Amino acid sequence: MSIKRFRRLMKKSWYRRRIKKLAVIWALIIIFASAALSMLPGKKADAVGEDQNVYYKYYDNVRIEKGDTLWGYAEEFKSPDGMSYSEYINDVKRINHLNSDKLVVGQTIVLPYYSMEYICSR
Repeated sequence: MSIKRFRRLMKKSWYRRRIKKLAVIWALIIIFASAALSMLPGKKADAVGEDQNVYYKYYDNVRIEKGDTLWGYAEEFKSPDGMSYSEYINDVKRINHLNSDKLVVGQTIVLPYYSMEYICSR
C-alpha cells in the first residue's frame, strides 16, 4: 500500500468518525432540548363544559346622573360568575383613570358589562 493511498483512507475514515461524532452530539442536543422544553410549565386550556356559562365582556358609555354610584353600577353590571363588587369597581376606576369613588353629574364613563350573547361588530 502506498503512502498516498494510506493517507486518503485515513482522511476518509477521519471524516467519517468526525461526522458520526457530530451526528451523535446534535442528536443529544436535540433530545435534551426537547426534554427541557417538555418540562416547562405550560398554560392548560380551560375546557368549558355544557353546564357552564360563558360570559363575554363588553363596554358601554354611560352619562352620570344624580344619585348614581359605582356601587350601584356594580350591582347592575358586574359579572355573574363570582366577581366581587370591589373587583368591578376597581376595574371601572382603572378603565376611566379615576382616583376616587366620587362621580360627577354629567360626566361620561366607560362601564364594562357581561353577556352570554356573542356580539360580532365589524
